[in-house]
Amino acid sequence: MIDALPRRIVAACGPGVIGDSLPMGELVRAAIDRRVLQVRIFGREARLSLLEGALLAGSTYVVFAEPIPAPLAHSVVSHVGEVRHVLEALGALRHLRPLDPLEQAVVANPAELSSRRVIADQLLERGDPRGELISLQLGAGNKSRELELLAEHGKRWVREAGIIGMACEFRRGFIEYVRLPCNVVGLDLAFERNPIIEVALGNAGILRQLMELRLPPIEHLHLEDGKLHFSVLRELTAHPIAQHLRTLTMHGVSVRSLSPLYEGPWPRLERVRLHAMSVNENDIAGLSQRWGLVKS
Repeated sequence: MIDALPRRIVAACGPGVIGDSLPMGELVRAAIDRRVLQVRIFGREARLSLLEGALLAGSTYVVFAEPIPAPLAHSVVSHVGEVRHVLEALGALRHLRPLDPLEQAVVANPAELSSRRVIADQLLERGDPRGELISLQLGAGNKSRELELLAEHGKRWVREAGIIGMACEFRRGFIEYVRLPCNVVGLDLAFERNPIIEVALGNAGILRQLMELRLPPIEHLHLEDGKLHFSVLRELTAHPIAQHLRTLTMHGVSVRSLSPLYEGPWPRLERVRLHAMSVNENDIAGLSQRWGLVKS
């Protein structure tokens, strides 16, 4: 099957097609129907990988039995785990209800809290515990009670929010923080359904993937571990993400120079924090002079 990959396609998922090979004509029709995801497998998974009973090798394609919704329609993924996230998200989408106007208002304007309070009152009237969580986090709060509610209902609330393959936190009653370990699959879906303003990347190397998405403003960005190419950091200074950032935190990141952070425009950036990083004296001086660098 590996030798046949240039001419025939592995249909990797979907009822009735798991493990099948497809002729090129069927692949083209599937692509027109927006049911195809290209997979380029490198590194430790380079030669051969199994997914849902199907064989993936080198550069191949995953053909879904249904159209891939726009929030998940990445043209190319580079890790089998990303395909699994798309599968999970497709399953979750079947159970997601449309957002009502008040919820849409929360997502559209995360800083405005009146819609959240109205939603909390409505849910409390129906005896829905989510209303209690929103009220607690908008008010003085009761941390122990918040933890009880999240322990009992948190997994269901996260599923209902369309969060797939990433860690998250409820703040002010809604998911405002997400952490992505190794890819950005499903992030645009998460932004469509939640007032996310803070994003952490578990590997700084996926920053370029983040920059390729069209997302609402991000106020707080965390880059954790891994190698960050200087060119990507330089491109970030001119990217729309940089227009709204208020804080940028980097932990254990390896990058040749941090000069774009103090030479770029960064119209709203207030603070840069560096942790467990090797920083040359010129960068320390430039960052400290411009932002009041916090380094540990």
